[in-house]
Amino acid sequence: MGHKSSSAVWLARLLLGCISAADVLSSRGTVTLTSDGKRNVDTPPCFELDDCHSSPHGVRDLDCFREPRSIKYQCVWNSGERSSNKTSSTLIVEQRQSCNKYTNISGTSHDIFVYRNYNMTAYVVETSTDGRNCTKAVFSGFPQHLVRCSPTQTVGFKRHSRRLEVLPSWKESDVTQYVVQYREHRSSSWKKSVEILKGDKWTAGNLTASASYEVQIQCVRNTGCLQCPWSQIFLVPMELTAEPVIEKLEAVPLGKGRRKVVIEWKLDPTEAADGYRVTVTKASGEHSQVLTTTVPRTRLHLSGSAFNISIEAFNGAGNSSPVLTSVPPMGGSDLADTLKVTLGGDTNFTVSWNRSATKSYWCYSVEWWQRGERPSSHSFYQRKDNSAKIPLQAPLQPYRRYVFLLHVRPDKDTCNLKHINESEMTYGRTEAYVAEGTPLSPPLNITCWRATRNSLEISWTSIPEEDLRGFLLGYNLYYSEADRENHSSTVRLGPSENTYTLSALRERTVHSVSLSAFTAAGEGVRSSPMYLNTNGSGNWKLTGATAGVAGGIIFLVIVAYLCNPLFHRAKALFWPSIPNPGNSNAIQKIDGVLDQEALEPITAGTTVQMKESDTSSLLIIEDHAASEPNGSSHLLVQRVADPPPAALPTEVEKEASSRDQASAPLLTHARDSRTTSPAPCVSDYTTMELFQQATALPAADQQPPPPLLAGVRAGQPDAGAQTKAGKDYIRQSLCSTVVLYLDTTGEGKVSILS
Repeated sequence: MGHKSSSAVWLARLLLGCISAADVLSSRGTVTLTSDGKRNVDTPPCFELDDCHSSPHGVRDLDCFREPRSIKYQCVWNSGERSSNKTSSTLIVEQRQSCNKYTNISGTSHDIFVYRNYNMTAYVVETSTDGRNCTKAVFSGFPQHLVRCSPTQTVGFKRHSRRLEVLPSWKESDVTQYVVQYREHRSSSWKKSVEILKGDKWTAGNLTASASYEVQIQCVRNTGCLQCPWSQIFLVPMELTAEPVIEKLEAVPLGKGRRKVVIEWKLDPTEAADGYRVTVTKASGEHSQVLTTTVPRTRLHLSGSAFNISIEAFNGAGNSSPVLTSVPPMGGSDLADTLKVTLGGDTNFTVSWNRSATKSYWCYSVEWWQRGERPSSHSFYQRKDNSAKIPLQAPLQPYRRYVFLLHVRPDKDTCNLKHINESEMTYGRTEAYVAEGTPLSPPLNITCWRATRNSLEISWTSIPEEDLRGFLLGYNLYYSEADRENHSSTVRLGPSENTYTLSALRERTVHSVSLSAFTAAGEGVRSSPMYLNTNGSGNWKLTGATAGVAGGIIFLVIVAYLCNPLFHRAKALFWPSIPNPGNSNAIQKIDGVLDQEALEPITAGTTVQMKESDTSSLLIIEDHAASEPNGSSHLLVQRVADPPPAALPTEVEKEASSRDQASAPLLTHARDSRTTSPAPCVSDYTTMELFQQATALPAADQQPPPPLLAGVRAGQPDAGAQTKAGKDYIRQSLCSTVVLYLDTTGEGKVSILS
């Protein structure tokens, strides 16, 4: 067959060559061919469009070639930038003494006929619609060297782990090898690979995952491919490194046996994804469906089966890592009493359902599994009966609970799934054991969480599924007094109960309690006895709460008692009490009537030896013989020239004599001086007026101050002038004020008031 086709090809070539040669020899001129292949013999010379020029913005990139094992030559070019759909091109092929013209070409390529043994020159001319602009492109070559393998158009790209995999394909069998050059997007330098055998995958590693790459592919020249142009530049997007993150998975019932499953997810915003591929597979493996979406969400209408869902992002470089999730099977609350299963042995089982369903459905599917196993499935066609025998590929295990689901399907022509979304409805659900056994363990976590004087409240948790080995029918609760365990009482409880209160028990007595579960096969293992005491003190929880409250009150009282001194100290530190000047001794004595005598000058040698800081509190005050009624503002320092009073006033003399003995040791050096009249004691606060009166002397006949007073005034030339009038009170020294009373009679009597 191949030999005959080859002979026909060569015969056709010979025939066409003879016809073309005859035309050339007979016409001795130009043969013009229109775009539909018709020949015009009487035509002008080959190329006379000298006014057309070459321009980078006009028609360009003219190229002529033939593919391997083909007798046709083809010329291709690119249109000008101002071309439109109405623009037509003219192709002129000049070879030796022949000239072929192809006019009114609307596309950018055209088949031509040439002689293989002569050089050829081709012109393509494009004229603007208004005829004012004409551009041309020229190509020359030897036909035998114009055998070209077309650039690949089908390339598979895949990026992962900072690697880029490229797998191109060609329709020409003459291509045996190829090379790849690549670079980062918008980079100026290419990296070229070594020669790769056709059919093998080229891989580049150590790439930047977040960068896009440009790829070009070229076949390697050989005898079958004399020309191997570069392919177009393929842009490979960035690698998808992050998998989608599921944000929402919700199953909403849509009626009996159907659910609406809503899934929403998100992808890292730095990832450049073109879309998402959602693969939904039945957990039994019966069928899977691939859904494609451009938004990160999807909605499915599914049956009550268990489904596995895989979501992955994709772009032109490949896929991201998939994120996996699952939809659990539907519960049996709304599917009860609609399906029955009869286990007939190790090779099959029988399912039966309501006969009314056969009027609407003919195609069914059964799924069954035990916990932790992959479901098995079997689909079948049933037209009349409402039961079917299902073969088993592997026998069912005894003492294991199996779940059975029956699905109905709307496609009556075939019972196989065509798609998963909106394909079937779950009709019935049931559970069954091949053979039941007794429980292998007692109930768990048996505790007494409340004990009163004559009752015990017991709680527990159910037995694990793998130890139950049958349908749980209930519990047996055994209890007795600890010294009469052989005469225990039994309470039978239902399978849904997990608490029970033992009442009418003896007060302050230890009781023995134990539990067991039972199935259709009998009673299981009994728990070890738990010894509990009826305490006779009521509810221990209430007692503990009362004790806690009482203890808290006692603790607060103790804390308040201990913290009271600290509170007073803190109050004195942060909020000190300010004394009331009206309660001071100075104000009280000013308000009274007091006769005072003037102090005589005191020499420095007779001054009481005191600390320097205390001398500021020593005031020498003169009292007039006759005080005014209030006596609040007439206390002046006596001048040295004034004669002292003859004797001390009676009241002051009594007070001075009472203090003689206490003050004698302090005033040993002052006994030779004259006594003075008593002065009022200045306490913490005194008025500015009193201070000014006590420090200012009359200006009439001013005498040198006594040595002690002069020492006081030496540091303060004008105390009254330096004191601000705005202050009502001046704080004196914290030490007691010392007032000297000197006897003027010469007896050397001294008194001190502090």
